[in-house]
Parts: sequence; C-alpha cells; structure tokens
Amino acid sequence: MADTSTNSASFNRFFGNTKRFGLNVKVNVDVPRRSLQEIQKTATKEAQQIVNPFSNFLASNEDVFNGNVQREIIKTQNQLFNTTMILNDAEERVNGKAPRFDASF
Repeated sequence: MADTSTNSASFNRFFGNTKRFGLNVKVNVDVPRRSLQEIQKTATKEAQQIVNPFSNFLASNEDVFNGNVQREIIKTQNQLFNTTMILNDAEERVNGKAPRFDASF
C-alpha cells in the first residue's frame, strides 16, 4: 500500500497557499467607478453616432423644413406665369390675335 500521508501533505503544501475565491473576493473601490465612467462614455458615443447623422441631415436641409424651399417654389412659379403672360402678350401684339375657327357646321 502506498503511504497517503505524504501524498496529502504534498497536496496541501502545493495548494495550501492559494487564495480561495468566490463571494469573499474583495473588489477595488475604483473599479465600479471606472466601469461606470466607461459605460457612460460608450453610451454617449453610441447615442451620438445615432443622432449625429440625423441632426446633420436636418441642418443641411433646414431650408426644406422651415419653408424657404416652398417660398422659392412659389416664387419661381409666379415668375414662370408672369414670363409666359408677357411673352403671350408680346406675341399677340406682333402677330395679332390668334385665329379662332368655328368648327360647328
């Protein structure tokens, strides 16, 4: 038979100096603080990555949303109408009134 007392003694000598871990682990006080700061930085960065393209879109197309584009469209349509009326009037003066044909027999 083998002597178990020397085996157990060598086991205890080898593993006896190790620290146990589990619920009795001591956590450095700065770790949660640093973790919270890192979480805050990460959350801020991720939120900015979502919001920045949208805010850039709104800023670059601000004229559309505040009505300036609509005013420009109406202004251009008015200019087109006035130009067409002026050209039609000038054509009528040069060529006379457009002929009207009576198609009813």
